[in-house]
Amino acid sequence: MKRISLTLFGLLLILQVTSSQSETDKGLQAINKDVLKGQLDFLASDWMEGRNTAEKGAYMAADYIASMFRVYGLKPGGDMQWIRPSREERSEGKKSYEEQTYFQNFPLIQYTEGEEQSFSIIEKSKHGEKRFQLNYKTDYSLYVSSHGIECTAPLVFVGYGLSDKENGYDDYKGLDVEGKIIVRLNGLPGYKDKTSEAYKKLIPKDRYAKWAIYDKKDDLAAEKGAIAIIEITPGEDNSLNWAMNTPFHVRSENYQGPKQNKPYVRLRAPGKNLGKNLTTIRLTSRAVNKLFEGFDFDLEDYEKKAARLINQKNFSLNKSVHLKTTVESKIVKARNVIGVIEGENTDEYIVVGAHYDHLGIKNGFIYNGADDNGSGTVGIMSIAKAVMATGKKPEKTIIFAAWTGEEKGLIGSRHYCENPTVPLEQIKYYANYDMISRNVKDTAGVKCFYSYTKSSEVLKTISDDNIKAHKLKLELNYRAMERPAGGSDHVSFAKKSIPVTCMITGLHNEYHTPKDVIGKVNYDKMLEIVKLGFLNIWQLSNDPELLKKN
Repeated sequence: MKRISLTLFGLLLILQVTSSQSETDKGLQAINKDVLKGQLDFLASDWMEGRNTAEKGAYMAADYIASMFRVYGLKPGGDMQWIRPSREERSEGKKSYEEQTYFQNFPLIQYTEGEEQSFSIIEKSKHGEKRFQLNYKTDYSLYVSSHGIECTAPLVFVGYGLSDKENGYDDYKGLDVEGKIIVRLNGLPGYKDKTSEAYKKLIPKDRYAKWAIYDKKDDLAAEKGAIAIIEITPGEDNSLNWAMNTPFHVRSENYQGPKQNKPYVRLRAPGKNLGKNLTTIRLTSRAVNKLFEGFDFDLEDYEKKAARLINQKNFSLNKSVHLKTTVESKIVKARNVIGVIEGENTDEYIVVGAHYDHLGIKNGFIYNGADDNGSGTVGIMSIAKAVMATGKKPEKTIIFAAWTGEEKGLIGSRHYCENPTVPLEQIKYYANYDMISRNVKDTAGVKCFYSYTKSSEVLKTISDDNIKAHKLKLELNYRAMERPAGGSDHVSFAKKSIPVTCMITGLHNEYHTPKDVIGKVNYDKMLEIVKLGFLNIWQLSNDPELLKKN
């Protein structure tokens, strides 16, 4: 009797393993190059008009992604909407009803600079007040905030405007910048000298992480109470870019035409408070010299000392500025696309995401964004297809999200993390796919960068195990960080202390140009990355203990 019981147990175990293998095989078989190519051909086609956030192309792309989620059997995970019957239907007794959509809608402010801009340097003496009126696009240019501003405020020099107390560097030490305009150096301490102490300690190797530091500088200035930023780059003068006498054509790599480029249109979330994004002014060299006139101050020497991590005393410039900017703005609607594969456990979630937006049409050129990030968007759709193809309900609920506004500052994923569709504490893991289809210098062949939360080492080991077990032609370049940084949507989740991974094959020469097109995609490489994505997600969603292991 005991032998029979053991035999039955063995058979059950074999059946269980066979069933599990069969589910995985079914999922892998659903991922193929024809599906990847078919979807990317459309998503990165000219019909999508570059998928610029809140514009027609992005709406078309979102509709397409939602339709694919529906075809694959994902449930809608977005906003509720009321369906109102026609007059004829109402006369027959049909009532209005509410249903869930695949879209998470939210408002954005779309803005650009207005017609009136004014900037004056004010000097006071015992004899009175003198104002030097600078001329727009002759002495200065500016990046407006989402609202106009008019102020007269004192100037304070804050060095690089950086605070990194862990490494003993703080440009704001002893300074009060509340209600003042800060004068700030562009860049970071030591950024011109890769051998310097500051470069080694303060500047991350990852390109995305470097950009994130610039965002932190702006956020810090706002937190400190500054009302505007004058940013200077020693030795550089951008005034030639403002020349207005081009006789025939304006020529650049991405534009030829008879007119100057139009002012750049920006997007941002309204937020809860005004004043969080600050107007930034850039001056010509002669205007910078006027700011520092009367001070025995050597910018070159300042940079050299900062490169040695020497904290220098920053100071008031004993001058004020009168600033007036105007802004043209309007509210537009944007949307994330959210589909759900419901698990046996509806209290624990895994989120799989990629941004579907790109740069739209500029100067007549369509920025198709095949790699950035048509590839990642197609990737998560294929992973969703594969999960459904297993024929089994996962243990954890899996949310598939296509984000908008990543190119404008992670707007879509940030909105989701501030307004989640499920309790944020129940999201156990976020997987991000951004630019997964190209070969670049550091990722030629089958290489791919893989950033992950350092405390969740299982996110690395599971990838290694699946690559070996399924003989994937993929080599990963691992980057472990306590809270992974960079310029993609995983950052929004990492800031909420959710374990994350991000797969990216690297930045290439066609990045953010009209040349990021379908013809340069490496579908073999993309296929391997998507297969690994499915294997990892499937395993993590079905093992109740795996994500608890650190």
